Amino acid sequence: MSLLLRMKKRTRVSDAAEGDVVVLEGKVAEGKAMTVPGTSVKCVAYWLLTEAWQHGARGRGRKMWVPSNQAMRTEGFYLDDGTGTIWVGGTEEALELIGGREEAGPMGKKGKARYFCRTIARGDTVRVQGTLDRPRGSEPGDSLVVRPGPKGILRVMLRKKG
Repeated sequence: MSLLLRMKKRTRVSDAAEGDVVVLEGKVAEGKAMTVPGTSVKCVAYWLLTEAWQHGARGRGRKMWVPSNQAMRTEGFYLDDGTGTIWVGGTEEALELIGGREEAGPMGKKGKARYFCRTIARGDTVRVQGTLDRPRGSEPGDSLVVRPGPKGILRVMLRKKG
C-alpha cells in the first residue's frame, strides 16, 4: 500500500476543497505532542508494539518474547505544504501509520518487557491520504480537517525525517 500512496498525485493545500479525497505532502508544522506510553519518546503520531518475556501460548516450555499490546495513535497535527496549512486528525481505529522513526528498547525495571515503535515528529515530511471535512468539536477551526478516506482509513506515511 505504501508504494501506491507514494506514487499517487498529490493535491496542494491551497487547491483542496471540502469533500475532496486528497493526498497531501508537507512538513509536520506543529501538533499535540505526546509521549509514547512506557517510554520517553516524544511525537505527534505513533505505532507501538510491546512484548513480554514469558512462556508461550500453551504456558509450557521455554520463555520467549510474546506480543502483549499494539497501539496506534495521534491527537492531530498541522501539515504545511508551503501553500497553506491543514489539520490532520485521526482515531486509533482509522489510523494507518506507514514508516516512521524507529525506536526500540526495554520497558520496566526488571527487563521482562520491551517495545518497538514508529513515530512521526515535528519537522518530518509526511504524505497523508484522506477526505477533507469541516472541523468538529475540539479540532482547530482555522482550517479544513483531513479525516479517514472512503475506506475508513487515514494513511500517514513518513517521507523524510526532519
